[in-house]
Amino acid sequence: SMSCNTQVWAHLNMAQRPTVTLLFVLQAYVVECRWDGQFYCDVPDLPQQDLLVVREMNCNQVMNVIMEFRDDEQMEACGGADRLEVFDCFRNYTRSGRASVSDWDHRARVALDLCDKSWKAITDGSTGDVKQAANYAINAFGSVLQNGHDCCTLLDPPYCTTKIHHWSDFSIPFFFLLSILMLIMASCMGCVQWVQNLRKHIPEESDHPRAPIQGLPQTAVDLERKLLAIWEASCLGGKGKPQARLPKSLEWGRAAASLFASMKVFFDFQADSVCNQLEHLISIWRSHAAMVTDRAIQDIVEDSQNMESTSSRVAVDFGLSRAIQQAAANAEVDVLKDSLQDLHRDLLEGFHLWRSRLASYSDAGVPPRKKSIHRGILAHTEGDAAKQLVEISVYLLVWGEAGNVRFMPELIYFITDLALASEGQLAGGQLYEGSGGGGSSSLFLSKIIRPIYNVVFEEWYTKVEVDKKDKKDKKVLRDKYARFLPPDTANYDDWDELFSSPSRMVDRVVLDDGSKFFDIPYENRFAALHHVNWRKTLAAQKVKTHREVHALSGVFASIHRVLLLHGVLFFGLLVAATDQQAPALGMASTLFGQSMAVRFASIGLLVPLHGLLWNYSRWETTGAAFRLRNCGAKEMARMLRHAAFSSLCLIPAITYAVLRILEDSSGYYRHLTSFNGLFPYLVVHYVVSSIGIGVGLFVPVYATDAIWPLTRESFCVQFSRFLFWTLVLLAKCSLAYFGLISKMLEAVEKLHLSQYGSGVLIATGGISSAVTNASLTRDFMEELAIWGCTFFLFIADTQLWHIIGCALLGVVYVFVQRRGHIRSFVTEDSGAKIPERFSAKVLPYVPTANNSVPIAFTNVWDRIVEYLRYEGKVTSREIGDLSYCAAADANVTWRVVNSPLPLSGQTEKRELRRPQMFRGTRMAENLLRKYTHGGQLMGWPGNREANWRLHALARGLGLPLPMPYRVPHVPGLTVLIPHYGESILAVKDVELLRMPKNQGKINSSPLMDWLADKYKDEFDNFSEKMTTTGHARGSIWPRAGTDWTQYGPDQWKKLSFWASMRLQTLFRTVSGMMLYHQALQCHFEAQGDKRCKLGQVWDPSDAFTCIVAMQMYAFFSNAQYEHTNIMFKKFPKSMKVAFIDCDEAPEKTTVEVADGIHENQCRRYYSCLVDSDSPENAQGRRQPIYRIELPGYAILGDGKGDNQNTAIPFTRGTYVQCIDANQGAYFEQMLLLPCVLGEFRSRVPGDGGGKKIVGFPEHVTSDFGSIGDFAASAELAFGTILQRAYCLLGARMHYGHPDIMNKEYMMQQGGVSKATKTLNLSEDIFAGMDFTLRGRGRTIRHREYFHLAKGRDLGFNTVLAFFSKLSSGAGEQLLTRQTMRLGQLLPLPEFLSFYYAHMGHYLTQWLVSWGLPVLTLVWLLVLLNSCEDLKDLSVKCVVGGQSAASVMSQAWSYIYAANLLIVFLVAQMAPVFFEEWMQIGIVGALLHLLKQLLTLSPLMFIFQAKVIGFYTMNELKFGGASYVATGRGLPTERRPFIGAIGDSGELIPGGLYLDYARMTYYDGVNLLGLILLVVVAGGMDDTGPQLIGILVSLSLVTCSWLFAPFIFNPYQFRPLCWMTDLKVSLRFFLEDGGSHWKKWFVGDQLKNQRGFRATVLDFGFSLQLFWVFAIFSSLNARTVVLLQISENWRGWYWTLLVPPVILPTALCAVFACLGRVGSSVLQRREVRKERTPYASLGPQGEPVSHSSSEDGSDDEGAWCPRSCPLILYTFLVMGLMIVEIYVPLYWLYSVGWKKATLTALLLKTFWLRLYESLVMTAIRSSCFKNFGCFGRPLELWLDSFCMARDLTVSCIIFFTLTPLVMMSWLSECICPTFSFHHLLIYRQPGHSARVDLDYDEESLSSYFSRPSLVSDERDLEGSSDSDETGF
Repeated sequence: SMSCNTQVWAHLNMAQRPTVTLLFVLQAYVVECRWDGQFYCDVPDLPQQDLLVVREMNCNQVMNVIMEFRDDEQMEACGGADRLEVFDCFRNYTRSGRASVSDWDHRARVALDLCDKSWKAITDGSTGDVKQAANYAINAFGSVLQNGHDCCTLLDPPYCTTKIHHWSDFSIPFFFLLSILMLIMASCMGCVQWVQNLRKHIPEESDHPRAPIQGLPQTAVDLERKLLAIWEASCLGGKGKPQARLPKSLEWGRAAASLFASMKVFFDFQADSVCNQLEHLISIWRSHAAMVTDRAIQDIVEDSQNMESTSSRVAVDFGLSRAIQQAAANAEVDVLKDSLQDLHRDLLEGFHLWRSRLASYSDAGVPPRKKSIHRGILAHTEGDAAKQLVEISVYLLVWGEAGNVRFMPELIYFITDLALASEGQLAGGQLYEGSGGGGSSSLFLSKIIRPIYNVVFEEWYTKVEVDKKDKKDKKVLRDKYARFLPPDTANYDDWDELFSSPSRMVDRVVLDDGSKFFDIPYENRFAALHHVNWRKTLAAQKVKTHREVHALSGVFASIHRVLLLHGVLFFGLLVAATDQQAPALGMASTLFGQSMAVRFASIGLLVPLHGLLWNYSRWETTGAAFRLRNCGAKEMARMLRHAAFSSLCLIPAITYAVLRILEDSSGYYRHLTSFNGLFPYLVVHYVVSSIGIGVGLFVPVYATDAIWPLTRESFCVQFSRFLFWTLVLLAKCSLAYFGLISKMLEAVEKLHLSQYGSGVLIATGGISSAVTNASLTRDFMEELAIWGCTFFLFIADTQLWHIIGCALLGVVYVFVQRRGHIRSFVTEDSGAKIPERFSAKVLPYVPTANNSVPIAFTNVWDRIVEYLRYEGKVTSREIGDLSYCAAADANVTWRVVNSPLPLSGQTEKRELRRPQMFRGTRMAENLLRKYTHGGQLMGWPGNREANWRLHALARGLGLPLPMPYRVPHVPGLTVLIPHYGESILAVKDVELLRMPKNQGKINSSPLMDWLADKYKDEFDNFSEKMTTTGHARGSIWPRAGTDWTQYGPDQWKKLSFWASMRLQTLFRTVSGMMLYHQALQCHFEAQGDKRCKLGQVWDPSDAFTCIVAMQMYAFFSNAQYEHTNIMFKKFPKSMKVAFIDCDEAPEKTTVEVADGIHENQCRRYYSCLVDSDSPENAQGRRQPIYRIELPGYAILGDGKGDNQNTAIPFTRGTYVQCIDANQGAYFEQMLLLPCVLGEFRSRVPGDGGGKKIVGFPEHVTSDFGSIGDFAASAELAFGTILQRAYCLLGARMHYGHPDIMNKEYMMQQGGVSKATKTLNLSEDIFAGMDFTLRGRGRTIRHREYFHLAKGRDLGFNTVLAFFSKLSSGAGEQLLTRQTMRLGQLLPLPEFLSFYYAHMGHYLTQWLVSWGLPVLTLVWLLVLLNSCEDLKDLSVKCVVGGQSAASVMSQAWSYIYAANLLIVFLVAQMAPVFFEEWMQIGIVGALLHLLKQLLTLSPLMFIFQAKVIGFYTMNELKFGGASYVATGRGLPTERRPFIGAIGDSGELIPGGLYLDYARMTYYDGVNLLGLILLVVVAGGMDDTGPQLIGILVSLSLVTCSWLFAPFIFNPYQFRPLCWMTDLKVSLRFFLEDGGSHWKKWFVGDQLKNQRGFRATVLDFGFSLQLFWVFAIFSSLNARTVVLLQISENWRGWYWTLLVPPVILPTALCAVFACLGRVGSSVLQRREVRKERTPYASLGPQGEPVSHSSSEDGSDDEGAWCPRSCPLILYTFLVMGLMIVEIYVPLYWLYSVGWKKATLTALLLKTFWLRLYESLVMTAIRSSCFKNFGCFGRPLELWLDSFCMARDLTVSCIIFFTLTPLVMMSWLSECICPTFSFHHLLIYRQPGHSARVDLDYDEESLSSYFSRPSLVSDERDLEGSSDSDETGF
């Protein structure tokens, strides 16, 4: 101690020594001086002026530190405001000995003396020694006060360097390295799993005893007769009229019948399947015959009319009509032969291409087609036409019986090719010799198809059980397959791609004995097909080509081009901006280079970064079939080549490193114009970087991606798409450059953050010192957060710019469609031109005279008006105004609208006059009424829907329409409607008058009341019509209005029909689709060719079929059978029902074994077809026409795709239209069907014109209330203006409805949808994606002249449930091979459009919803890193500058309020506004927009974006996508807060809080907390009005996330409901020890999901870890000075930084031990209550009851007895947690550092969130049960923490809404009939009185007692709740 004091003494001047002599003596043996007298800090070599700045900075810092850490005695003695006086007093006070001298007092006084010497050194003499002065000052702070830890010698941030390291300096590097180690371990786990998968044993084929073949038919005479009868009953066979047969029809019929019968015997197909496929062949043959005839007709029309354009056709004259008729007659001569050739070319195009690839592979042993047609079955036929018929027939028979194998079209080709190649006309069954027999199934099914199906089934499922209650089938997934299929599980695409690759197919297909299948001679292969070992051939380890990885790697593999493009643009703009703001961004100006050219070269570093991530993601997503297959030399060479190619991406990093070394070492950057300088190196670097970026953006690298060549568009189309994206990105980048990036650069400069570069590294002592420098680390993390947030926002707004661009493009294209006639579009009266345009475009084959309106049009128009009257859309007066016939009858019945049109002679006798709406209006009047919302047009109906329908017809006729087909020469169309459990007809007691349960006396009005009010004018028309028709029939219709008790049973039948047509019922859908039948009949009567042979027997059912795929028809209740039969009776001709039937097989017999039925399936399943002619049984169920056995249980996916697959063999015709059970149609639109089918017309045979999917818009009719209007507006924009743009940009896919597809090409890709479990939840869109990938001329188009009706969800919960399905499906889409390959193969503009039109939209919703919270968090971090208000020891605060609050307010006000906010609002409103402007005028569009804003649409859309983002990211992380039953009823029922009370007083959990707690409420409270912290941290100080925009945005987001569900909840604020919610909430948390909350928490938030690896690699976990590092470094930099003050304060330092979980976890451990002991005691006393430990979660996360809990064998519980409720644990644990947080924060706050205290609080919060994530991960993992009792403390801690969170959040929400409850109570007291809440939700202030209704309870109970329409699995398989992305 004396030596230390001596050193101090030596540095004191002579005047100071006597004063402290006694002090040294007294303290010599007590105080140990830490400062050893050495100067650790060196003086930098700086100019004198800079040295003076350094001296002043250090001495000021000395004074600040001493002032801050004075003790109370010194502060009392030396108080004051003047710092100089305080320090003089301090010196005198310590020298006088009155103050206790501590180590800190010594160092403080020495530092002051050194600063005094520094000042004297400057003032000494004439010049002074500035360097010595700086030396004194630097060491006064660095060496004395900081013990050499920090030396502040820098003029710029971080100002100080670290000289002597303390162990605390390594805390951040330690945590960082620990995180990297976790990441490496998680990544390596994937490789370990891959190696383990390689060792998996492939199961062998089960060997059942083979029985001899017996019972096969030896003759096909009877079947041939039946088939010939089917042919003769068809239109091709004349329907029994010899004179109506087509030429050679009988010969072709006999050939086809004989061929099909022979194939049945030869291959043993099922008889019903053979008959069905012959009908199928006849229908598509007739379709092609119609196309052949139509081509002849079109040739005559085009040659005769000499049209100037297709949109200006004139009516044909009588001479041309005769020429057309003659051309059709001439075409009929060889029409069957020509059409068969066309059918063969189109239907088997894919088969022939596949076979040609196989034949080109020499090892396959397949002869080319020229030789193959003379071998096998084809050798026994003569003539090309006969051979074509054989190929078509065999293909259809194989396809028709394939079942689920139909999803693998190349496998169908494989089987078909082998069947065609089989030699000899063998007797039935000889092909399967030695395969066994004796079963009841056909041999083709049991020996060929079923073994393949069994492999598919076993890959995903273990068994199919039969529910004992409702007798329905229940699939049981394999272990750990509940959330999603594991990445290495094979699916339909993997198996199909095996047969797409000839080399892999030849190598992989093996027989039971292990030999290769392709070693067998080609002609004998089919006979050996049943000996193929399918389990080994289709083993996932050998066929898997693409792994659907639920991780960031799976996403990156699909969208890497999007990220690379944004990275290049962002860093390019950033570097360009540094030219103007070079000092602002040290990172770019120093670390990335000193010259602009070198800084731009740094963009090339994205190439290696992108390359490494891309190669890693491709390795993760590449299946075992393309990975290292073995360790042979060939495989190793292939892998080495791939590794060498992948390493090329590192070249830009090497060239850039060379550039930086040369620049720093030689200063060549000053001579860039010289070739002797850096210029050659820059050229090389720029070239290799450009190549790398170009390859990443434009060049497909992996050859395995391109299985088929894509359809290439013309140069003009591609140029226009490049131009579009160039303009979009130019607008985005311009605003980002001048706004986002420039403003952020200014903010970074004003914040004085540290510079990064070689200079800083040298100044701070190298990399090791830099990473341990607290200030440098803090600034690095802060700047990383700032620029990360900037890049986050930069990516997020691209979607918004894309929407704006699409909206503008959609508007422009409207005028392009009209050839630039903008004036006529704006001013014309389109309604007045309906007669002219309809006659010319829809009825062009009707002869006219003198260009007058043809009589046929008047008849057709009157029929349209009759349908409007029949539907109740027009009044009895309006029907007269709208009709041509002056004596139009207002009593229109179903018989009237189905009666034939008047003949020409009859029409001439009628009195005709032109309707008022066709007389036209003046331009001014039209503009005023149409575009200024000036009232109803004269002569137009008053009903809104009827008005829209006629306007839509007028608009559609103004667009270019294809020339229509002339009836009967119309191709066949089938409408396919999947159905599971949707309502067929609305029932009085079940739906229309049923009151919601558990709502007490505040029951909402019955549904019928709402319908009568919503459709008041239609109900009045209906009542009027019923009254008048009732009088005519002698019955009386009651004039009771809405007094429903006055209506009798007969009247209620009519009311039910009326209501069903206004609800989203199946009856409404079928009624609409069946209008096709009437429309075709109308065309036939108006302009049909009745003289041709087809015309003599033609019926609309020949060209149209409506198939309802009722998957659950076999399990219907009697009421459902009755409703189905009602539809059959009303639509007897074209409607059919396909369903899945089953036969019980209680025990396995030799028959089932011989048939190969899977051992874990106990039923036989059949695909059945019934129609109106099928006989009924006693229950009303009809007997099938065809009953085709399936290979097994058909619903292996999520339902709808499999349901469509089982029904598609029953479709007829060439085209199929997929319709959902919530759609409808309009008669006037159905009349456009011949024009619609003209979209597929081929001008020349084989030109590919039919390779199309054509989509059309939908008219959303469910715009009820605010939510319904929001959904309808979004659907309007999506279905019209956006689809219009997507089609132009090449981004439109198939959305299931109301698209029309060419079925023949859809069969070649596996059907109209896909059906892999979970992966293809959005099943429809994959049809479009596969259609695009298969290319070869395939195109997808969108047309807007044709509309269908669509019903949407109406309630808040149902709308969001619907979007949850979309989002989950989009998340799965991102991981599929289709998205990955389209992302690689599509040209960049097309891929950008495809991405942002589909899954990118959902990802962007997540980005946008989190943009503002991330921005707020960065804002808070910057504020907390800024200077304290009063006492701050940071050197940068000594230097001074603009406050962080002012800097961030300026930046945020421009970046968000003036930039992103405007773009967001414009993007949300522009599409709807523009489309409505074009439809209803600008005033109407503005009024509608204003109405939406006033009814709080922003809250709805903000909340919707959050839910969409949550489900999308949740699906990417955890999977679990499944169909969710939304229900489409009117939003008339109140959803409770947490739950309801049942009839017997039990608590029924389920309410708005439980629905959205995890999605929005938690994040809403977190955001609210961030806002409060920003305010407390001074973020609003001295900012003025700059933050108004962002504050409004923050308020909207917070309110939306917390309160939107309650605001849009009917009757939410009624006082009685509030009291009930309060009681239920208390019971939910407190009753039964908190068991209600626990069960909900386990089922909702702790489902078995994924483990450690998924969590560590999760993006959300990485973000949490980053923020922990950022806040940790911030607090560490602010408090590091405390470590040098006192040893005691070091303890407080660590309590600040550690997570506040030590004491709570310890307490939970104690409780767990006590609970273990107590449980043992309570078991003996039999008072132990049932519990649900986490280890006993079911596969779906549901609590599972264990018998061990009852018998006491399971003693590992964490639950406490009833006397110890969970709420008590919660308060104890949270109390300790609060203490652990409060104590260190209070100490820090006592120092006077408010911002440091807030930083510590924020750090504690993020530590808790990180700890919660890790604990949840541990509990969710499957290995948690192995922890035993050691895991119980974690369970208890998580219970307590999460219950406390739910209590807090629910209380905040509940009591915040209380004032609104009081306001509602006052409103009801003052004005009971008016409610502002009703006005908000329903846009009407009130409704009819809410009274309880008496209804038939017995009827209701009987209806619901039938088997549940929703299975326990909640698949809702086969449901048709589709949407624009494919549900």
